[in-house]
Amino acid sequence: MNKNKGISLIEILVAIFLVALIVGPFTGMFLQSTRARKSMSRQFQAIYLSRNELEILMSKNCLEAYRSRGVKEVDDFFIRTSIAPYSVKSDMQCFYIISNNINDSQDELRVFSPDGFRNFLLEANMDDYTMYIDIQQTSFNISLGEQTMSGLLMPSEKCDVYINLIHGQLDNNITFNITGDINITIYPGANNNWDIISDKECTVTDKCFYRDYIISKVRIEAFDNTSLGQPIFQIENIIRLKN
Repeated sequence: MNKNKGISLIEILVAIFLVALIVGPFTGMFLQSTRARKSMSRQFQAIYLSRNELEILMSKNCLEAYRSRGVKEVDDFFIRTSIAPYSVKSDMQCFYIISNNINDSQDELRVFSPDGFRNFLLEANMDDYTMYIDIQQTSFNISLGEQTMSGLLMPSEKCDVYINLIHGQLDNNITFNITGDINITIYPGANNNWDIISDKECTVTDKCFYRDYIISKVRIEAFDNTSLGQPIFQIENIIRLKN
């Protein structure tokens, strides 16, 4: 007589229960490990993209770098670039005003502020220019004829203003009319056609170590969505940008 018995339903259920007890925790660990690997991979990718963006920024000149400000999408990430002039001397908010020759009949004054930049055009057929610079605790306004620039500042007791006239070629007379609680430093080079009107003292020096550069503070942030809430990764650095 065949005495072999089949497996009962209760035995099957018990076996399934035992297998679930053994496999269940490992499944949870596997899923958690997969999520952790995915999160770590995203973190490493954000770090790579942020550092790569910083390297690209450092290879640009000051105008190209400041035009890179803002948010752009790179490989399913949103990279936000913030850049502002930096004062090595005082670690305060600062402005760089830099003369630059365009051609035989035109110079420009490049103004880099904590809230953007602008080029102010100078024509050779005008003898005198006056640039009005009004810097308050939380805002500023700069004008040269009909050319204007304004913006916001972080609340601060003082700002540094650096004026570099070394690379201008025209013989225009330029007067800088400056108001506000600021520190003023000017690098005239061989340019003698300038004047400063201000109730603050002005430091005139030929020792411009960074005569061909401006110093800027840069922050690169990587986000994984358009809300730009908490960055996955961010990096800050002080960089030197060629004029």
